[in-house]
This record gives sequence, structure tokens and C-alpha cells, in this order.
Amino acid sequence: MQEDDDIESVCSLDDSPSTETICAVPVYDSDESQYSDYGEIFMFQAQAQAQIGQPVLALNIPVKVYLDKYSKPITVIAFVDTGSAESIMNPDILPEDWWKPYTKIFSATDGKLFSTNLISYPITVQILPNCSIRTTVLGSKLPGKDLIIGFDLYTKIKNLRILPDGIRFKTFFQPYVHIPKLFSLQSEKTFQIIQEIREKSCANSHSEFLAKCPYPLWKNPDFFINLPFKKNEDINPTKASHTGMKPEHLLLAQQECKELQQQDLIEPSNSQWACEAFYVNKRSEQIRGKLRLVINYQPLNHFLQDNKFPLPNNNTLFASLAKAKIFSKFDLKAGFWQLGIHPEDRGKTGFCIPNQHFQWKVMPFGLKTAPSLFQKAMTRLFHPIMENALIYIDDILLYSKDEESHVLLLQQFHSLILKYGIMLSEKKMKINKSEINFLGMDIKDGKYQPQPHIVQELLKFPDENLSQKQVQQFYGIINYIRDFIEKISVFTNPLRKMLKKNPPPWTDKQTRAVQKIKQIAQEVPPLQIPSDGKRILQTDASDK
Repeated sequence: MQEDDDIESVCSLDDSPSTETICAVPVYDSDESQYSDYGEIFMFQAQAQAQIGQPVLALNIPVKVYLDKYSKPITVIAFVDTGSAESIMNPDILPEDWWKPYTKIFSATDGKLFSTNLISYPITVQILPNCSIRTTVLGSKLPGKDLIIGFDLYTKIKNLRILPDGIRFKTFFQPYVHIPKLFSLQSEKTFQIIQEIREKSCANSHSEFLAKCPYPLWKNPDFFINLPFKKNEDINPTKASHTGMKPEHLLLAQQECKELQQQDLIEPSNSQWACEAFYVNKRSEQIRGKLRLVINYQPLNHFLQDNKFPLPNNNTLFASLAKAKIFSKFDLKAGFWQLGIHPEDRGKTGFCIPNQHFQWKVMPFGLKTAPSLFQKAMTRLFHPIMENALIYIDDILLYSKDEESHVLLLQQFHSLILKYGIMLSEKKMKINKSEINFLGMDIKDGKYQPQPHIVQELLKFPDENLSQKQVQQFYGIINYIRDFIEKISVFTNPLRKMLKKNPPPWTDKQTRAVQKIKQIAQEVPPLQIPSDGKRILQTDASDK
């Protein structure tokens, strides 16, 4: 059989096999005995056709799998096996909810029985351009394979020809590839990276991380933080005194400071600076079920020299994600505590609880320059991958156009965190996702929109008689989602008046504005992230 032969041209209906017959299959009439004169059902003379030539290639071809017409393609390697009665796919390739229980038992070529326990909902398998089939496949772990295209699928596609060096459909040709699997290879690599990150870079505390990494970032002198004072200022340090704590708070503070000392994050101090530490129990602490020790660094912040390194602008932060399809998200455990304070400046971070005085060896929360200093350090650390990373203080988002490039990006990221001794939070780690939430936004397929909990915060406010502080809080949430609400200023104007020093009385106009904003906020559509191409500018008319 030659490459361009059709099967009909080399098969014929004869009364009996001849010396030129390679394979004979008997055909019986309904009333004819299956035990004919031909004792063998199949007759082969293939050895007479043996030729010396190129080794036979495995019938592996790349194909695309679609869940529906709106989903992105999943590229896998399919093994064409017409000897298999059914098409079978590795279940890891499709989402879990795309499978349902279904048991089928098969007999393998060696006579052994095996079974599959899953069947997919309909999927589209695109083998070549204009060559697609909507079908279901069985689900089973395939050693070294993504997908087996069986006889069931092959017979559904007319004009698909299996050739020695590839497959052909009309004018389209796809050569065989040497890679036996693609998805499995990628998932194995990703899984390996995840395991290594968990084992080497994730920890619940600094002391736990030190057991994995003897030279963490906070002990690296190249990244020590300096806290210079403003020039020409008459520096007046705070006095080492404390207004007192409740007995239960004092016991808690003593225990917490003891643990911080054990982790080598603070040390006893003789500094002239001693800002007061106290506990807060606001909404976030109530949700967490734990009080938070904070330090009033306002006296110190008054004298600290500003740091001008810019934080990312939320309005433009997502502009680079237009073509991103795969995401991974990381959170730096304990945030600012991952940067050490230069020994000469540690005294400036002095704080006190009743009868005790400490200073920080790492950068504490509460310093006005901490966000900019931390952003600057992270930008420096991750400079090699910044083209595919968004960094907002201690939140990191990696993004890629496909899974192959994302595996390489994860490897680069992993090498950087190992090199610098960066500690990650395993709980907040999300890797290799097609959709992700980042900084309060859900991101998917080049679009983003506010997460539901942001809108829920708006709904918690009363409709009327908001205090000035409540109006400020309400307004703050609106500003975060204002890009998603057309002509938002029409609805916020009545509320803006309530922020004046002497606001007017609350009226039905303000109540209707609050109610309307709540209604609209629940229906905000996702925004398309602009990509390359022409822009449409919409503006108001003006005589000026």
C-alpha cells in the first residue's frame, strides 16, 4: 500500500486468497456456517512485503481539545490507535466537573482485563483545520500518553487518512511528532516545581524557615534597610514610657515579644526611641479571632526622610495582562519582616510595652517609608522576570501566554527565591491557573472585574443617614470600582457634599444615590484589558 493509495484501491472481494494476498478476512452470509474451508480467520503474508527504509514513527500528533465554543484550547498529544475500540483521555487534562462516573471493562492485547471508571461530557477534538469532532471520551490514567484516538473516533471523521509519516485531511497534513505526551509532561514539571517550592521556600515562621534556609533575605546585608532622618530637623526622640495595658493584654504582649525574640526578630533596646505598642481589635482582627499588636510610630515618622520609590498605579497595573492565559500567585510570608534593618538604624525602631523596651532587627509594620522601601527591594530582586510579573508590595502575580512558557517562568521564579532566601506563604499560593484573583480583582481571558466581596462591603452600609466617616468609607470602595460604572460621578455628586467640613442635612437625594450605587455595583460587567490596536476615545463636547 502506497502513501497516496485509498483503502478501497487495495482491498477487493475475492472467492479465495491468492499468493499476492497480504491479509484475508472471511465474509459470511447470514445462513452460512462460520466454520468454512478456511481454517484460519486471518491470513498474513506480511513478511513478503518487508522493505528496508525509515523506522516506523509512533502515531503521535498534537491536537486541540475544546470544552465548548467559548473555552480556550487545550493542546495535547494524541496517539492514533485504531486497534483500540474506544478513545481514552488522561482525566487530569479536563476539569474535574467535566467527568462523570462510568465503568467499562476492556480486554487488552495480552488477554488481561482492565476498566475505565469515567466518561467525559461532550468535548470537541480538533485534529486538523476544518477537521473537528464533538464526542465523549473515556477517562483513565494513561502511562506516557495524553489521549488515545481509538477506532470509534476515527470512523466518525470522513476523509481522514493515516499515512506512514503523518495524517492527512483533504489538503491539510500533520506529521507525527516524537513527543509521546505534552499535558502530562507539563503537569509533572509544574507539580515538581510546586513540591520544591513547598519544601524549600514555604514556612509558617522565621524560625521554621531558618531550618530550610540558613541565609534568608532578612540577614542579607545587601538588602538592609536604612532609615535616614530629614535634614535640618531638630530631632526629638520619644520617651521610654507607656500608658499601660489591661492585665490580659499585658500577658499577651509579653508572650508575643518573647516569641519575637526567639525568632530573632527583635532584641532588647537602650535606644532613645520608644514608641508605644498596644493591641487593636478591629473588624479584620475579629474575623481572624486574634488581637493584633501595633506600634504607634507617628513620632518617628514625623522625622523620617520620605522615600520616593513609586508604588504601582492600580489604574494601569493590569494593562500588561491583555494576552495572559496562565497565572500563578504568591504572597511573601510576614511581608515587611523579610527585610533586615541596618544595625546602625535599629535603635530608631524602638518600642515599649509596660516595663520592657525592644527594637526591631527586621523592618516593622507602621513605618511610613515601609511600603516604598519594600516595593523597591522586590522590584530589584525580581528584575529578571518583571516582564511577566506584577508585584504590589508583598503580593506577586506571574503570568504567561501558555502553559509551556509558564513552566519556564515558574522555574526562573523558583531560582530567584532560592537565591535570595525568600519565604512564601503556602496557604496563599495559587499556581498554574487559567483564572486568578489579585488585589481584589478576578482576572480571566484578558478581562477583569471586582471580586464579589468588594460589592458585599458596599451593601453592608445603611441606605440613609450615613455619618461622615461612613460616607468616606463608602466613597473609598466606590473609587476602587469606579472604572466599572459608567458616569459614576452622576451618582456620587450628592454624596460628595456630605464630605465638607460643615455638611448639609441628609436628604432623600443622598439616600437614592446610595441605593442606586448599591444596585449598579451588583451588576458591573468585566472590563476588557486593551491590547495592541486602535483605541476609541469617548469624551464630552466642549466649546473651549
